[in-house]
Amino acid sequence: MTQPLPVVFWVHSPIGYESFLAFRKSYGAGPVFCGTGRGMNIAEALFALGQPGLYQHQTKAEIDKSANAIREAMTSLIARYGQFILAAPQSAQPYIEALIDSPHCQGYIYYDEGVASYGNIQEKMHPAYHRYAMGDNDSMVALCASLSVDWSTLRNRHRRGVPFFNMKHRKYLGCISFFADAFPGFEPTVLPLPDKSPEQTALCGTHSIVLLNDLLNGVTTAAERGTHINNVKLLSQVLGDQVVLKAHPSDREDDVAALLENSPLMWSRFCQMHSLDPNQEVAFMGFRLYASRNNSTFRYLSNMGQRNALTIY
Repeated sequence: MTQPLPVVFWVHSPIGYESFLAFRKSYGAGPVFCGTGRGMNIAEALFALGQPGLYQHQTKAEIDKSANAIREAMTSLIARYGQFILAAPQSAQPYIEALIDSPHCQGYIYYDEGVASYGNIQEKMHPAYHRYAMGDNDSMVALCASLSVDWSTLRNRHRRGVPFFNMKHRKYLGCISFFADAFPGFEPTVLPLPDKSPEQTALCGTHSIVLLNDLLNGVTTAAERGTHINNVKLLSQVLGDQVVLKAHPSDREDDVAALLENSPLMWSRFCQMHSLDPNQEVAFMGFRLYASRNNSTFRYLSNMGQRNALTIY
């Protein structure tokens, strides 16, 4: 009897969560599991990396914690199934690279995680698109060993540079998105849009949502941060009581709330008040107004023909 081939879905954003749920409904060749990063809180996750979740933003202690969590989860999964398929938003992260390099990985797919999946994909396929120096780390060595991957090869390759998307890799299996124009030139398999209840649609239709930039764990400068915070404060005053503020997935909500002051209604509290799943992608929830920079949520709103978006940065 052939063992079903499981899929490990790397989720570190709300759109990744929605893609995971939609893919799991349609995949019939085996179980679909998820691992999470950047604060995504999914109870069933094989591993949870927490914040900040991306290797280049982590301290040594955070790298140790993440590498050990992935190693423990994947050791158990490999012992049970032997092989797996990976679903990821990109492959320029050392943790994801290690999973792809593993002989236990039989292939990988990309899912659309926003603006990076549009535009010039060929540019992002350049062999040295993404790189940074990776120092020696015992936890990464142990993770690679558990996956039968050579750490030195992975580290040196990333120091030279790796593509953000690698559609030329022998393990590349395809891409998926909720929209046909993602991954131009590579014809993604289109997932059905998520269903939302009438009650949720009615609730969100009376509220505005402000989506904040990556203020603390991204590439925002101090000057940009100050300007953005001032704009958010002003807009919140104009919109009044029916406004919800949502931190970028790379930031901790408590840290962002402290920057904003005056106890704004943050996303987690709004979800708690109304029994909503805080992991879902807000573009599909039908808010009265979306305010932010021209980000991934704006891309999805445009794809769905919605124009209720205001750029504040």
